[in-house]
Amino acid sequence: MCQIDYRPKGFQAVAVALANNEIHLYKDKFLVDVIQVEENIYSMKFGRLGREDATLVMITKSKNFFILKNKKKSIYFIFDRWGINNKNS
Repeated sequence: MCQIDYRPKGFQAVAVALANNEIHLYKDKFLVDVIQVEENIYSMKFGRLGREDATLVMITKSKNFFILKNKKKSIYFIFDRWGINNKNS
């Protein structure tokens, strides 16, 4: 679970990683979004990464590294032990 506080848009929410490979975003008591991921999430953190202000970084139990950027189109970057894969969603 991690807190999402994106001040330029006045958006505050909580991200909860579930065992069924989903991340639920809750604003107040309401579910506002569900993100499907390929593996169980071990850890996640929201904040600034490089020039991007709104980035959700996730690490899986198998030590893969996901980055979800807030753009017009969400892009998953998957860094695994063998290289880098790029998935547009």
